[in-house]
Amino acid sequence: IYDLVDKTWGKFILESSQEILCGSKETKAYIETISGKIKKKTHVLYNGIDSDKFKPAENKTALRKQLDIPNNKFICLTIRRIYLA
Repeated sequence: IYDLVDKTWGKFILESSQEILCGSKETKAYIETISGKIKKKTHVLYNGIDSDKFKPAENKTALRKQLDIPNNKFICLTIRRIYLA
């Protein structure tokens, strides 16, 4: 279903966009397979953070307790979808 959505609605969104920013070369390569018309407006902008403002928690156990996350649970976050903002 995702492939069908990417090749129809996703294609429409991409071709209607003025500029397209991708988080990696792999993402750029993938979305360029959806439409050959978007190559000139597709760019890679690598993800980054302000390391002065955002740092790992000093006490991860206390943070897990505050967020009610058991210590034996693994946490993984990923975001992936073509998105019209």
